[in-house]
Amino acid sequence: MDQWVAGAGYVISWELVTPQPVKRWSKEAKAKVREANLRRRMEKKYPLFAERFIFEELTRRRAYYAGEDREGRT
Repeated sequence: MDQWVAGAGYVISWELVTPQPVKRWSKEAKAKVREANLRRRMEKKYPLFAERFIFEELTRRRAYYAGEDREGRT
């Protein structure tokens, strides 16, 4: 502590760290966000064919875009 001077950019402090509970998204919220992200990506990359690609992806991965997880959890 001999080298410490006020204003040197260091601080000695203590903070209580308590784990916050994990917030889970509902199936509806996950489905809405996943579809919006898909739509945004497709319209940016393929503006002319976006609707067709979105339709194909939604039919191919129906469960994922309905809010299901890969492991089958909700």
